[in-house]
Amino acid sequence: MLVKYTSGKIEVYDSYDERFRLKGLKFRWGAKKKCWYKPYTSNALLRFLAEFPDKTEYVCGQEFVDLIQEFKEQEKVRLAELAKLNQLKEDLFNDNNISMEDFRYPAEITPFVHQQIACHYFYDSPVGNLYGDCGVGKTAIMLMLIERLKRERKIDKVLVITLKNIMYGAWKKDIPKFAPDLKLCILDRGTKINKKILLKDFHGHPKYKKLYDKDFDIYAINFESVHAIKDVISRVGFDMCIIDESSKLKDPKTKISKACIDIGDMVPRKYILSGTPAPNKELEYFCQIRFLSDRVFGDNFWAFRERWFEPVDRFGFKYELDPMRTEEFSTSLYTYGLRFTQEDCIDLPDTSVEFIPAIMTKDLSQMYRTLEKEKVLQIDKNLYPTDNPLSGLLKLRQLSSGFISDPDKDGEIKVFKNHKLHVLKEFLDNNQSEQMIIWAVFRHDLLAIRELLGDDAVGLYGGIKDPEKAIDDFTSGRAKYLVANPASAGHGLTFVNCRVNLFYSFDYNAENYQQALRRTHRAGQLRNVIYYHLMSVTSDGMSTIDEIMHLAVEGKITRLLDILNLFKEKYEYRKTQESIN
Repeated sequence: MLVKYTSGKIEVYDSYDERFRLKGLKFRWGAKKKCWYKPYTSNALLRFLAEFPDKTEYVCGQEFVDLIQEFKEQEKVRLAELAKLNQLKEDLFNDNNISMEDFRYPAEITPFVHQQIACHYFYDSPVGNLYGDCGVGKTAIMLMLIERLKRERKIDKVLVITLKNIMYGAWKKDIPKFAPDLKLCILDRGTKINKKILLKDFHGHPKYKKLYDKDFDIYAINFESVHAIKDVISRVGFDMCIIDESSKLKDPKTKISKACIDIGDMVPRKYILSGTPAPNKELEYFCQIRFLSDRVFGDNFWAFRERWFEPVDRFGFKYELDPMRTEEFSTSLYTYGLRFTQEDCIDLPDTSVEFIPAIMTKDLSQMYRTLEKEKVLQIDKNLYPTDNPLSGLLKLRQLSSGFISDPDKDGEIKVFKNHKLHVLKEFLDNNQSEQMIIWAVFRHDLLAIRELLGDDAVGLYGGIKDPEKAIDDFTSGRAKYLVANPASAGHGLTFVNCRVNLFYSFDYNAENYQQALRRTHRAGQLRNVIYYHLMSVTSDGMSTIDEIMHLAVEGKITRLLDILNLFKEKYEYRKTQESIN
């Protein structure tokens, strides 16, 4: 490429192969000069140099040359620092006797080797991504790191952006265990009060003054609240920011992603944690890494996509990672990062999986088959077409749980003789000795199970007023059962007091399912873990949509289109078998 600086513009010639990356950097095509151009600013030039560091010829004035030289000097310093970090990483992994004398933690705690490696590495690295399986102790690593940096006066205030249940279930519970001297403030009072807490402005609010007019070390806030108080966060001046469960930053166009990236640009130290960072596709890594640095994958999502991915459909709507660049992508992804798996870090007990059939009644089976075959739903002699495939899938999943939402009555629930609830009751009658987590995705299922179990159960799903109390009651043993939605209780929580899980119903979110599996099978679990799956079967013994949903959550089929296709194949096979018989 040839780059010129004329009339206050950056002009790029001979760049056809890089046109999409240039568009991503907001260059425009000039038909008269047949070049890409953009108004000149020093920031625009630096971003261009970061994207195209070494394959460009320049024709420009002295100011341009000085900026290019300045950029190259900065790049030399950055690469030298990166080389030191890479050497440190290698030395730590090869060191069989890592000293933790500079880190303080309670005497009864002995950090695992991988935690010792991470503490030392992130102490020297001001940015970092820690991708570790659920249960490897990512929160503990950050707490030990914060304690040392705080004690050495290298940081003052820390901001943690995470899910609400993780604020209570992980950070609040782990601070007394790993760093009892640190003080946590959970910002869950609404936008107006959260701002007052951060600014210490309690005029007219004596109740909040009593609670929050003190010095805190860590401020925790949920993702949904960040955008509304981003301006106040910038005024407070945090020294360190941690995003726990960074997989939330999937889409660069969302307010959450934009706000987190802006906060990352303000804070000198920043780290991201996740067990499933990109559950759907590698494109989801961009916002997470951009929060840490704009020098790894660049500053623009479209330039990132053009550089690392290739279209796999004729219209350019679906992109997949270029298979020729997989190794290079992985190396770049862990430029400032570490990756740990449970198998490499912790000796965990075995797991087992069992399936429990729940046979539908004849009437419910007939309704299920009619919907499956004719795409028509019959409720109280009324017929409703379900031409939309997604609507049809939802209705089949509802029927497999013994209920249906009536289209004529604004979604009012019509309940049939519930085969699953009956099988669950029999199962619990025969397994009364242990605590159990019962996972379900439909609100009707969750409420029905809670009603069946009565005071022996607590719930963790949307609408629960005091989730913290529910978690405490279950982990302490005061409640025998936990009825939970994987979307609400699948991230960051630890339930090693329990070893039995039962999945009552499914959706097709593999990330939530995998996270739910790890709530009991993680560090601290001493007993073998069992996963029961309640699977609906028609009265004539044929499988239902539950089987396909289980394949989806197991990750064996990953796209909604694949789910629909598999459903169609199974139906056509069953139809062929029926005609033969």
